Amino acid sequence: MTSEEANEVLAKHATILCEAGDLKHAEELYLAIGKYDSAIAMYRKAGRRADMIRLVAKYRPDLLETTHAHLAAELNEADKPREAEEHYVTAGDWRGAVAAYRAANMWEDALRVAKQHAGDNAAQQVSITIFVYL
Repeated sequence: MTSEEANEVLAKHATILCEAGDLKHAEELYLAIGKYDSAIAMYRKAGRRADMIRLVAKYRPDLLETTHAHLAAELNEADKPREAEEHYVTAGDWRGAVAAYRAANMWEDALRVAKQHAGDNAAQQVSITIFVYL
């Protein structure tokens, strides 16, 4: 059996483990044969964002910021601005978090994010937006 054939067998076994819900062992197999993207996709499909981010950070660090940005957008579309905030901020887009909170009428959170990540001037701009909006 060639190494390619062995990897194919292990990949099939990892898929079976994944379908059975044994994600940890499936991950171990995927990583052992260098199928990092398959392990990442498995966690994404299962909704296990923390595990997905852990693997992206380790095996695809060049995609980490983009991954956070995509997760933030998905969570925002799902009306989960609090969960989206972490990903927006990690992706370097505090304004995206503010916009998500603004769209959800969560003004205190919008102010908090602006002040925490960009200072008093940004918080003042958000305050002006609140005043105009209300």
